[in-house]
Parts: sequence; structure tokens; C-alpha cells
Amino acid sequence: DPLALPEVRQMLDDAQLNLHGLLERLTIPGENSGVNWFINGQEVSIPAPKMLSRILSGIMKMVFPKTPKFKNDMIVRKKPSGPVVNSRKKLILGILERHGQEIFGITGNFPDASMARTILIGSGIYRESNGAWSYAAPDELKDPVMSELWERIRLFFTDPAEHGKSPSDLFDNLASPPYGIRPALFPILFAAGFKAHAHMTSLLRDGAYVPDILPTTIEAICKEPDRHSVQVLSLDKKSKEYLELLRADFSGQVVAQADEADLIGTSYEAIMAWSRQLPPAVATTRRLSKPSLAFRNATQRTQDPVKLMLEDFPEVTSLSISDLVAQELGTLSSIKNEIENVVNAYRIEACGIVAQSLKLREGESLLEGCKRWSECYLPILEKRDAGRPVLVRMSNTYDNESRLIDSIADALLQKTITRWEDADLKRFSLAFRDLAATVELKLISADFSEGSMDPTLKDGLTAILRNRLQKDLNTFAELAGREELERLLDIVAKQDRK
Repeated sequence: DPLALPEVRQMLDDAQLNLHGLLERLTIPGENSGVNWFINGQEVSIPAPKMLSRILSGIMKMVFPKTPKFKNDMIVRKKPSGPVVNSRKKLILGILERHGQEIFGITGNFPDASMARTILIGSGIYRESNGAWSYAAPDELKDPVMSELWERIRLFFTDPAEHGKSPSDLFDNLASPPYGIRPALFPILFAAGFKAHAHMTSLLRDGAYVPDILPTTIEAICKEPDRHSVQVLSLDKKSKEYLELLRADFSGQVVAQADEADLIGTSYEAIMAWSRQLPPAVATTRRLSKPSLAFRNATQRTQDPVKLMLEDFPEVTSLSISDLVAQELGTLSSIKNEIENVVNAYRIEACGIVAQSLKLREGESLLEGCKRWSECYLPILEKRDAGRPVLVRMSNTYDNESRLIDSIADALLQKTITRWEDADLKRFSLAFRDLAATVELKLISADFSEGSMDPTLKDGLTAILRNRLQKDLNTFAELAGREELERLLDIVAKQDRK
């Protein structure tokens, strides 16, 4: 009822004032307040509010003796304002992407720079040493409280655990005595700890690997810690060597052995980057060996880098990690090369189909054979003939057979070989054989009378037909025998004389 709303509001205000007065009698001490105060079961006399404040401060120091001092009231709170949260995200972005720069590459005197200076630089966690900015080790911090806090964060990211660690365990520990850190600081401390110490870890969300760590990822971890877990690995020397070899082999770059920062993540990213640049055919082809198919399927389906690299790859090769290191990934490299050459295998087979269809002379290159065949048959084709565009492509000059076969495939199927799938190879075979047969049938209607055809063209066609006839007759002799071949030739000669 709109008319009753002002009256209800007035009644609420009166009730709140009355409640406030009652609470003051209980919380504000005085000689006549009628309230007795007890600390640890012992009654104490508190005649004035100032004394209560001193006593409460003493109690807080006893309960939270190791609370670090971060001099920034914008962020040292339970729930910061929206603008402060946005500034915190900017700082986290700097932590994740601009490590090694002064104040993480942040300029100006905005809240993100203020938080960087007061939380990380002012505490000594992030400092300049010998002209370079980096994170300090816990024992390098002068403040013993800050040193212990940073050590606890380090242990979370470095101590191996049989199962994944929940971030909620870390946050509960930081918020509880003796630390009492406010929740608004968790994203900054977690991001700094992850960047400084998470060298052998992987981050999971709902059991799935998180490939890209973004400011929103860090915020989500702190908002919903139970949905996330951090896997910390205990890698022996051989496993580290193995991961370094993987990273170098799949990235194509030699990485310094001393650089172990985020070894799991960088190795996995190198594999995924390699996988993303493969041609589409790799995702569907069955024209691979059994180990290569298993490797391809594992990289496509497995989102957990630890399982992929430390379990699936050795299983695919039937070798231990030590054996793979001993052979410098020889078996894995062979599998990788086979997968990379899927398109090249298509090209080789397509070249064979063309050479077989044209029945090229023994030792004749595909480039020469295609050019000779197309130049002989083009003049007898009508301009609107469907096969003419393919023959025009074949008559052009190319640097190598790969360029030639790519051009033929594009003209014949309107699809370059780099975009082929297994079925396209069969389509190409049927289409090109049909094209060659259809074009050669044009000879039946061609005019071979004296002077009707260019002598050079006539000689070329004669050479093609002679070579084709020789191959066909040899095949006939292998099937029916030399006597049947001679009988056939005799019949042809007699018919010609008639």
C-alpha cells in the first residue's frame, strides 16, 4: 500500500534507534552501565571506552600475532569496491604477463600501481636486485612475519601432494590465526605465488586443465576455490630432461636447461601450438601407424598436461621416460614426423596416380610428362571442354612436383591437398583417371588426314600412343602369354593390309 509505506519506514527507523541504544548499553563501558566484562574467564573492570579499545587491540595481537602490515586501506578489507576490483585485475595482469619489469610495467599513480607498491614491493616480496626485478626468496625478506607468510605460500605451490591441493586450504590458513589476512588480498598473493613458485604445477578447474591463466582465472579461483585444484609434481632428473626435450622438439627451439620455470606449462603449450598448426587432415586421417594414431588421439582428447606427457606419451611408445631420454625422443620424433608428413604422403600418392594414369615413359619426370601430355591433347579439346582447365594447369611450368600436383588437385577438386581428407585422395584418383580416359577418347574423332594436324603435335601424340601401346601390350603378354600377343599383332597387321 503506497500510503502505508512512509509510516512503515518511520516505524523501522524508530526500531533501529531503540536497538542501537540497547546495544550501546552492552558495548560501551561505563561505571553505571550494569555490564560485566570477562577476558579468558576473568572479570575485568573497564570504566571507559578508551580502555576497551586498548584491551581489544591487545586481544587481537594475541590472536593474530603474525598479521602482515600492508599499508593500503583500499584493498586491506573483506570486500573491496568495484573500481578497486578492476584495479586489482590490472595489477594481476601485470604480475602474470610483465614479470621482470619495474612495478610490473604499471605507470602512473593509479590504484593498481598503489597496490603493487604497498602489497608486493613495500613488503619486499618483489624487489630489484642487480638491476633486475624479481621475486625474493622467503629467507631474503627482512620482516620475519612476511618471510613466514611468503614461505607458506611457496610451500603450497612447491610441496608435492598425491592428489591436487585445494586453494581453499591456503585461503583458510591465511585468513585464520595467526595471520588474519583479509580476503581482498588473496588474488594478489595467489597470483604472485603462482608466478614466483609454480614451476612444476598444473591448475585444474572441475578436473579439467586450465591452459591460460588470466586475471579472471585468478579472481575465479579466489571466488570459487573448491572448484579448483593445484597439482604439484615431484619430478626427478630424468623427467625434467624429458620435458625439456619435449619442449625443444615441439617448439623447434633449444631452451636453456637451467630454465625450469613452468616446465609443465611451457612444454604442454609447445605441443598444443604444434598441434594447432597441423593441416586439417591430421585430425581425421586413418592413414597413420597405430602408435601415431594413438599419439594423435591423445593430443586431441587429453586436457591434463601431466597425464598427456608423463603417462600417455610413454604408453604410446611402449617406452619408459628414461628410455625416451636415452634415445633423445627418437621414437616420439618419428611419430611426430609421420604426422607432419600426412599431406606429403597424399602428394606422393597423387603423383603416382597421375603418372600411372598417363602411363609415362620409364624414367620420365612427372613435370615433363604432364607438360608433354597436356600440350599434345589441348589442341584437340574444345574451349568449353570440362577437362581443359586441368590440362592448362598441367601445361604450366612449376618449380617442383608438389606445386604441380597441388595445382592439378585445385583445378580438379577445387580443393588444395593441404585441405584434403582421406576420402579426397580416392575422389582425386577416380576424377583424374576419368579425365585422362575422357581426353584420350577425343582421338577417335580427331582428324588425322594429311595436312590437317600440326606435324609437331602429330609426332607428340604418336609418341604418347606408342608408349601407351607398348605398356598395354606388355601387360597383355604377362596375362595371356607371348604367343597370344604375337597372334593378336598378326590379326591387327592382316586387318591393316585389308
